[in-house]
Amino acid sequence: MVEDAASRSVRERLVASGVAAGLTTVSLAEARIYEALVQSGLFEAGATLVGTHAFIALGDQLGVSWNSSTRTEDIDLGHDPRFLLATPDQNKDLGEQLRKADRGFFAVPAFDRNHPSTRFRIRGKQLSVSILTPTIGKTDDTPVLLPQLKVAAEPVRFLEYLIEDSQLAAVPHGAGLLVRIPHAGRFALHKLVVSQRRPVSSASKSRKVILQAAALIDCLREIRPGDIRLAAAAASKMPRQFLTQLRQGVSVLPQEQTAWIKEAAKLS
Repeated sequence: MVEDAASRSVRERLVASGVAAGLTTVSLAEARIYEALVQSGLFEAGATLVGTHAFIALGDQLGVSWNSSTRTEDIDLGHDPRFLLATPDQNKDLGEQLRKADRGFFAVPAFDRNHPSTRFRIRGKQLSVSILTPTIGKTDDTPVLLPQLKVAAEPVRFLEYLIEDSQLAAVPHGAGLLVRIPHAGRFALHKLVVSQRRPVSSASKSRKVILQAAALIDCLREIRPGDIRLAAAAASKMPRQFLTQLRQGVSVLPQEQTAWIKEAAKLS
């Protein structure tokens, strides 16, 4: 369906009003990547923004402006073929779509040369796009081929919890770009689990994800406490290791948050 000029103009004014009211904008380079991802049918099929770009989008959704130090040039996408909502256009190769956005995009070689790449990057820049998918069964770091997208994805344990109940959100650029982001409560609890799964050598990254979780929990506690309860109900169906690491993550939050989330999420 082709959008008429009048409808687009209305959406452009709405986006401009939102930006004026404090929505977090994206850079031109990021916007071009988002446009390429939208055109590939990725979000329509159920792929979800994860990581810091999702955190920023959640802030816009909740009416919160996070600290600028949360910005990152990495765009991480989670995709689980089991949650396909639609079938992407088979004629649209994701790598080719990204190269249309910026001719400098190339597939970053995997550490194991026998493995396909799961990450794209722009030559001379730090901006990159990584494709992730849940680990199914025994732990295995072999990239998973996603034939619907003509790419491979890095398997990540417990990612299914984060992306299973995703939702649509608009990125404030032009007339708005419709992407998919995680449920706010699941994002917060998943960050607590992730903080406990990182190696000791990644202590600074663990602190960053704890800070993101704490900021989001503070916000949800005030305006949408039900999000945490819904996320906790979904977490109760996850494997024992997930729940153990969730409790460990909760224990390193500020004391007031720890007490509240234990009660809200029924964590002993």
